[in-house]
Amino acid sequence: MRIGELARQAGVSVRSLRYYEEQCLLTSTRTSGGLREFVERDVERVRFIGRMYSAGLNSQTAAAMLHCIDSPEAQVAESIWQHLEEQRERINARIEDLLHTRDALERIIATNRRDFLDQNLGAGASGRELTIPLVEELRQPRLA
Repeated sequence: MRIGELARQAGVSVRSLRYYEEQCLLTSTRTSGGLREFVERDVERVRFIGRMYSAGLNSQTAAAMLHCIDSPEAQVAESIWQHLEEQRERINARIEDLLHTRDALERIIATNRRDFLDQNLGAGASGRELTIPLVEELRQPRLA
């Protein structure tokens, strides 16, 4: 399959594929005319690389992970395993942060606008401070 078809199937740009090749994350063969040729399994490999980048991993970490996938029987240096474990912990912490943010958004969305208006009708005229659910939610301390 040609580079444009791989890009289309994997949902990435041709430029990304060239970058992945430069970083030794992806390999191709060349036709006699010099065009890149890829195999079908490269579609999932490119999607996997994209997920690693989306998770905040750099090309060196991606290369280490792909090495473990490509050669599971090979002896992997302890430092690579340690680095991968650190990346996993960083991703887990990011997931926790994202879940907290999602939960806060769900609580805010669930707040009924009518209740807000009912609570605050005339608040401005009476000199009483408005109660704004979004602000109150953001003031809540985050549990570690």
